[in-house]
Amino acid sequence: MNPTIGTRLMALKERAGLSLAELARLAGYRGASSIQKLFRPDYDPKVLDPKVAERLSVALIGRGDPKIESSDFSALTDSASTIEHLLADLRHYNYIASAYIGIHRTKRIAPTIKTVGGIEIPLFIREDMSGGIPVHPCPPYLRPRGIIGLYVSVGNMWPRFEEGEPVFYEHQRPPARGDDVVATISIEGSSNEGLLLGRLRLMQDDEVHIDVLSPPDRIVVPRSAVVSVYRVLHATDFLEPVSYAT
Repeated sequence: MNPTIGTRLMALKERAGLSLAELARLAGYRGASSIQKLFRPDYDPKVLDPKVAERLSVALIGRGDPKIESSDFSALTDSASTIEHLLADLRHYNYIASAYIGIHRTKRIAPTIKTVGGIEIPLFIREDMSGGIPVHPCPPYLRPRGIIGLYVSVGNMWPRFEEGEPVFYEHQRPPARGDDVVATISIEGSSNEGLLLGRLRLMQDDEVHIDVLSPPDRIVVPRSAVVSVYRVLHATDFLEPVSYAT
């Protein structure tokens, strides 16, 4: 989400868990139509009218997770200190990172990584999307897990994952043996890092073993070259926990 005044106000409203009508009522407006134009992505004046900020802050301060603070509004009116600006930005982006799931487009890159059998598997990287990436609301029960999505652009895990299919991985739960993972690998002689989709078989102090399915083989990477390994979510991870207790 591009950070306009409108998107920041939208994020504050959603953080508070209020509908536009509820927010309008709490802020002393006649109805949702009175403030509807403020909560649009393309609403982006240089600063928010201080009088509007004051009325909205009455309804929103103290709500949400992380809790909305006065600096979240003073930062929009440009009356906050530098530190308050930074803290407001941090709360905003922490919320966006947890409340939405961004799906990155990816592309193959020339560097490859060799399997034990000598077959070369291409790596892939996220495409440059400086204008922003598509984001989708994350269910509240999944927000603490830090979920990110990307599109598969290398077919080494077919038929489990097809090229062009989105996969989602999480930051908070460490992977275990047998989990599908997205591994970030540093490329020798380059400042770039490549992504590899596979199945974790072994993670030791000196090396990491990752299996691929097409063709079936194993990749052994020095641990020093592995930047990160994140667990890919299964369909069941997206099901909301339920209880059958009576």
